[in-house]
Amino acid sequence: MIKPKRKYLDTQRGKKSKKYDGCPICKKDLYFDEVTTRRIGIISENGQVNEWKCPFCKSEFDLDNNILYIYGSESNSGIA
Repeated sequence: MIKPKRKYLDTQRGKKSKKYDGCPICKKDLYFDEVTTRRIGIISENGQVNEWKCPFCKSEFDLDNNILYIYGSESNSGIA
């Protein structure tokens, strides 16, 4: 007896392609899901988001991904 192949097995479906949303400085993936990101929004005094910060390298960018401040592993900092 031959069993018919099932069309919709999980193993036969293609994997969902994960979108890549990398930081321009450290290249770590900031993608979380379709609604949420790992970017840290910086809110101005009037309540609008004008900048964002990478949670991994702490570099700051404007909304067009232009670099404002670089705080990568190359930056000098001390321990307080």
